[in-house]
Amino acid sequence: MRIADLHRAIPYLFKTRITPLLVGLHGKGKTSFTTQLAQDLDAELLTIRLGTLNDSGDLIGLPAHIMGADGTPTHTVYVAPSFLPVTRNSDGSPKKTILFFDEINRTNRDLIQAVFQCVKKGIS
Repeated sequence: MRIADLHRAIPYLFKTRITPLLVGLHGKGKTSFTTQLAQDLDAELLTIRLGTLNDSGDLIGLPAHIMGADGTPTHTVYVAPSFLPVTRNSDGSPKKTILFFDEINRTNRDLIQAVFQCVKKGIS
């Protein structure tokens, strides 16, 4: 696929909540492409270098138990890591953000599973 085709296709993928996967050798322009795409879509770009993270908690956050009225846990939520800031527009609405998971080939299997969890669930 040509870069121009990819550039036109990705906004449609985002609208349908399909997560694109860019695969290529080191130095082929994946990061440059993503940076340009974020600028063109007026979105923040958050690059997460997976090779620098130690375990899945670094990516999906730590679990927090929600307690019911009787004091027993009802469900578990994950507290987002502090490096996932919510940037706001001037009207207070959240700004579009592209998460770019880089260096997936340099991380462990547990963290890859967390990446798949983020992709499947999405982060809103």
